[in-house]
Amino acid sequence: MVVISCMTKNEGSPLTVQAIGSNTLYHYKIHGMLDDVNGAKVALYSITPDFSYLPLDSTTVKHGQFAFNGTANGITPAVLTLNDSIPISYLFLEEGNTKVSIKLEEEIDSEGFFASDFILEGTPSNELYQVFQEELKIIESRQTYSKMNELAWELWQMEDTIVHTDSQHYLQVSRKLTKLQDSIDNTINALRKNFALQNNASPLAPYVLFNEGLGFTQDAYTIEELQLLFNSLDISLGRNPYYSLCQEKLERVIQLKPGQQAPNFTFHYGDTPSTLLSDLKGNYVLLEFWAYWCAPCLESLPELKQLYETNQGQDLKVMSIHDNYDQEIWLETHNKLQLPWEPIFVEDGATKNIPVWQLYDIESVPTNYLIDAKGDLVGRNLSITEIKRILKND
Repeated sequence: MVVISCMTKNEGSPLTVQAIGSNTLYHYKIHGMLDDVNGAKVALYSITPDFSYLPLDSTTVKHGQFAFNGTANGITPAVLTLNDSIPISYLFLEEGNTKVSIKLEEEIDSEGFFASDFILEGTPSNELYQVFQEELKIIESRQTYSKMNELAWELWQMEDTIVHTDSQHYLQVSRKLTKLQDSIDNTINALRKNFALQNNASPLAPYVLFNEGLGFTQDAYTIEELQLLFNSLDISLGRNPYYSLCQEKLERVIQLKPGQQAPNFTFHYGDTPSTLLSDLKGNYVLLEFWAYWCAPCLESLPELKQLYETNQGQDLKVMSIHDNYDQEIWLETHNKLQLPWEPIFVEDGATKNIPVWQLYDIESVPTNYLIDAKGDLVGRNLSITEIKRILKND
C-alpha cells in the first residue's frame, strides 16, 4: 500500500513551485521506498537559490513506502527530510515519475539516523544527478568521512580556550584534517568541472557548479577556470537562477583580479573615528581574513609578525579582519596573540551595505589580499615568501 501525501500548508490543492528558469508547468510524481521507519514523517521541500527550504508537502511512511505528486514551473531542486529534520534524499521535481529508494543507517547523534544512500530513477534530470552522486560517493567514502569526523571532533574538544597557539597537538590534528579535506575538495572540484563541461546544456550544470562542494568560488577554481566554466554553459540556461548566480559571482570576482582597485570599506581603530581603506594609499596593505579557532591562521602568525616587524618602516599595514564582530572578543584575542599591528574593527555593511567578507569573496579562512600603494590589488592568498619578494622589488 502506498500512502499519497496530504498537504500541510495549503490543504485541498497542490503547491506549484517556481523552479530553475522555465515557464513550463511540470507534473511530478515521487514514489519513495524507505524501510524500517513505518509511521515516520517524510516532508518534501523545494530548495531555493538562497539555500532556503520551501515546504511543499508531507506524508507518513506506511509499509515502507510513501508518495508525493504536484506541479512545478520547470525543473526544481528539492529535498526529502525525515521527521522534520534529517535530509534523506536530494532530487529534482520534473515531469514524470521519479522513484527514490533510501537506505538509512544508525548514526551516533541526537537525530538517530542518517541517509547513507539514495538511488534516483525515472526522469532525465534525476538519473543524470544519480550519475553525479555515484561518482561523488566514490570520493566521499564512509571511511574517509569517518576519519574526518574523528579529527573534527578532536579539534572541537580542544576549542574551550580562545587561543590555541600553545597547543602543538591542536595544530597537528588540524593539519591532518586540512590535508584530508583539501584532497577531497580538489577531487570533487574536478568532478564538478567535468560534469558541467560534459552536460553544459543541462539545468543541473549551473546547479552543481553553484550548489555542490565548494560552490562557484575562488576556493574551488581560479578566476580563469570560473570564466571558462561559465562561458561553457549553454545560452539556453539564461533564465536559470543558478546560471544568474554564477554570472553574478563571476562579475564580482573579476573585480578582484590583480590590477583592479581594491574594494573600499570603512573601519576604525578602537574608539577612533571611522576610516576608509582608500585613506591608506601610499602604504602597502595586507588584508588578513582569519579566525582565532583556525589552526592554519594561527600557524602562520610567527612568519606574519616577522614580515610586519621587518617591513613596517616600508609603510606596510597589516589588517587582521576577524570573522567575529564582537569587539571585546576580538580585542582580547588580539592582545593574547601579541599581534604587533593595531587591532581594527570593520563596520558591518562596509560599502553600500555589502559586508566586507562579501566584497572580497571570502568563503574560508585564512584568505589574504595584498594591496599596493596605489590602492590596487596585487594578489590573493600570497605566501609570506611571495609578499617579501614583492615588497623587496617595489
